[in-house]
Amino acid sequence: MAEEARGSENVQKPKSKFPIKAILIVLGVVFMEAGTVTFFKMFNTPKLSEGSNGIEMTEKLPNEDMVELVLVEEQNVDNYTGSNTKYVVTLDVVAKVKSENQTKLKAQVEKHEKEVENAVREVISAAQLVEIKDPHTEVIRRSLRSRIEEIIGEGMIETIMTPAFNSYPSD
Repeated sequence: MAEEARGSENVQKPKSKFPIKAILIVLGVVFMEAGTVTFFKMFNTPKLSEGSNGIEMTEKLPNEDMVELVLVEEQNVDNYTGSNTKYVVTLDVVAKVKSENQTKLKAQVEKHEKEVENAVREVISAAQLVEIKDPHTEVIRRSLRSRIEEIIGEGMIETIMTPAFNSYPSD
């Protein structure tokens, strides 16, 4: 027994090997990933969309031939719709037109000045409270354009603007 104990003492444990296989596998995966990323960066560049060839400067800007024509200035309109409170709306109405239509529109507006003012009053008086409080006044501007075009003729006005549109409750 003593010899067996001595023999087991003489047997040395084998030294653990350096994990070279694991390191080679990890390095191989890292190089493959780096190669894939490099390949996609080099050959997968964004392309211009079809029909697009960058920014080109034109001789005229699209709105350059547009002019503004004042239709109504500082008109006060009462509005009772939507609540028991009376709202007073003060507004300016400006039409944006092509320069070639400016003289025709100006003549029509002068010819039908009171009709245009009455149309503005009707639209504002019939507007709901939500439409009056809308900061963009989209519904009111569309309604104004429609009513004014009924009076002066279709197709001359490009857009209607309300640069001064103030509303406040009144007793």
